[in-house]
Amino acid sequence: MYRLWAVFLIGYILFSFLLISYAGVYGWDDGAITLAYGKTIATAGKYALTASSEIAEGSSSNFLVLLTAVFYKIFSPDFSQIINFSQYNALFFTIITLLMLFLFLRKDQNYSAFVSLFVAFFVGLLPMYFIEVCNGMEMTMLSAFLLIFLWFYKKRSVWVFPVIIVLLLIRFESVFYLGVALFGQIVFNKQERIYAVKLLTFTVVSFLLYTAARYSYFDDWLPNTIVAKMNPPYSEASFEKALMSKLDGGLNFIKSYFFALILIAIITASDLKKYAGDIKLWLIFVFFIFTLVSGSEWGYRGRMTFAVYPVMIIFLTENIDNNQLFFKNILPHRKYVMIFLVILLTLFTNNGLYKKLYSTLVHGGYCQQKYLPNSVAASFIRGMPNPCESGVTPDNIRITGKAVDSLKNTLRLNVVKLVTPDVGGVGLAFDKIDVIDSGLLTNKTLAHKGYSYFDNYIRQRDPDIINTHDVWTKVSHIFSSDYFKSQFLPVIFDNNLLWLNKKYVNNITTNTNLNYRYLLPNEINPDVRFFDQAESSYYPPVLDISLKQK
Repeated sequence: MYRLWAVFLIGYILFSFLLISYAGVYGWDDGAITLAYGKTIATAGKYALTASSEIAEGSSSNFLVLLTAVFYKIFSPDFSQIINFSQYNALFFTIITLLMLFLFLRKDQNYSAFVSLFVAFFVGLLPMYFIEVCNGMEMTMLSAFLLIFLWFYKKRSVWVFPVIIVLLLIRFESVFYLGVALFGQIVFNKQERIYAVKLLTFTVVSFLLYTAARYSYFDDWLPNTIVAKMNPPYSEASFEKALMSKLDGGLNFIKSYFFALILIAIITASDLKKYAGDIKLWLIFVFFIFTLVSGSEWGYRGRMTFAVYPVMIIFLTENIDNNQLFFKNILPHRKYVMIFLVILLTLFTNNGLYKKLYSTLVHGGYCQQKYLPNSVAASFIRGMPNPCESGVTPDNIRITGKAVDSLKNTLRLNVVKLVTPDVGGVGLAFDKIDVIDSGLLTNKTLAHKGYSYFDNYIRQRDPDIINTHDVWTKVSHIFSSDYFKSQFLPVIFDNNLLWLNKKYVNNITTNTNLNYRYLLPNEINPDVRFFDQAESSYYPPVLDISLKQK
């Protein structure tokens, strides 16, 4: 049996290594934001996106920031290596999740080793795990530590206390998950009431101390990411649209785990009083409530909730043959069939995410010159002039940062102030860029005051370069800003359309190392990054800059 377990584990790891190899630096740029914060802590000793940027809690996971800081301090990795670290870290905690699930089934519920192994393996095929590994983000850590929490909770181990602290550090909303679940135990589970009171008290006190530390350092009660997402485009402005977004969040939760939830509802309905005291049921319930509060997900469906999926499976395996109303005296092999059917149907209902994973792998594979069938490569690049400079990936955003950094050197600036909505790759690669995040996540002032303050804000900050595009141009109303229209000129540099503060135009036109010319919008090569034909009516003549060939 151990040999079979080793075969599955090694196979899963090798397959994941292949995914990481193909994804490379072409995952989701938001993951690079957390890595950039960790790097800055290690190199500059402050919690900021870059050494030149403002202090703001712009990461969604302080635990991953700390892990990254330690890794960077010890190994001083380059851009690709630190992204690989985050991907292997996400894989490591995926493996921990599957091992914990195996332990619950094998040791706690006396399932056979073979059945426990197969359940764990097929749960690990859920596409959210693979996508999160490719993005190198924190939700697999939440998944693992939720199961570790349940394990120590059931054993009444003192180790449950540090696990609670880790959960609070992994994701801010963990206090909501733990608080509601433990409160449910206090109300409905007499046997666990005193123990749950201790844990809830510890959770609340830890959270209050954590919040006090946050306020002391950041001068804020909430993470900047939470405040930012109260603004458009993350949140809808009108009540009707906001309500629909909340309902969409709950509906997506049901869609993602429909068959497991149906079975859980049937079991619970048979003896509500009995199951109301099960902390696993409360965790499932509170994740659902969270989706109604937070609304539609950014990134991909199920990202914020897949951590609770193994908890659903444990609840089902524990109770499917103990239910006296619907599944009385169910035969063992039929029980196994039902569980496997739920898992397989869950994989099927989320099959659309495999397409998203496939796109990431093809993108990364093509740009890293990995093996791809000719038909796949041709399909990927069809209609894309610069396929490796597209998408919100760390490497694509790094390319923007490279152009800005080069322009900084051309202008002989020590630090350049850049307004941009995409910040992860820039922050991770360049220390001498003061990133002003027009996407709000790492921008404390705009997160609190919103886009209505945008014109005043950029007037105060007086940035050197602005990068804007797509939805961020729309929500910021930047083309309606009097300051922007009077002070910034569109320039093309290193095949990027950027907006340069006019105070530097004389530096450009008198620099003997540069060629320059003015272009009308219809003269601009459509392959130029960030050039948008639909927005070109807002463009004055564009200054095209290039270095003279020596």
